[in-house]
Amino acid sequence: MCGIVGIVGKTPVALQIVEALKRLEYRGYDSAGVATLEDGRLDRRRAEGKLRNLETALMLLQVRTPRLIWGALLGLAAAGGLALAWGRFGHLINVKRFFQVTGIFLLLFMIQVGIYSFHEFAEAGLLPNSDFLHEATEKLSPDGLYGKWFSVVMVAVCGLWLFVGWLMDRVQSTSRRGPAPLAEAGH
Repeated sequence: MCGIVGIVGKTPVALQIVEALKRLEYRGYDSAGVATLEDGRLDRRRAEGKLRNLETALMLLQVRTPRLIWGALLGLAAAGGLALAWGRFGHLINVKRFFQVTGIFLLLFMIQVGIYSFHEFAEAGLLPNSDFLHEATEKLSPDGLYGKWFSVVMVAVCGLWLFVGWLMDRVQSTSRRGPAPLAEAGH
């Protein structure tokens, strides 16, 4: 037994078809497919298994710009580079300081999300005096004067914390060694 869904529209309908197929999914089909006619070209996509496999295939097909592909390749290269660096230099990491910096970054990130959410709620008119609150938080929005720099400041604060910690470790390690022996003059 099969379920057939058809949609005629002027906009892309592949995801709408998938949503309609979700309603039929409980019947236990072992594969799903979508056929669309776009610019006089028939595009057919099939996937075995659950419907989410078809959704994933359709989402990946929407990636057509070279910038997104280059971004994905650069992301994979960066992840590979970080994995190699962790394998080579991971034993040198001060775990206590790592978690301190992670905590600071997450705290600043939560503040940023809170500010952005408050601004968006005010923009949507969900808060009392929304117009005033929206205008007051405009500089803190992601596109505002301060909002653009908040992410940079977060990374800079974490970097400064790491640098100061490294400096303190270095000073402590030199003070543990004791003073350097003085060379005898004239001999």
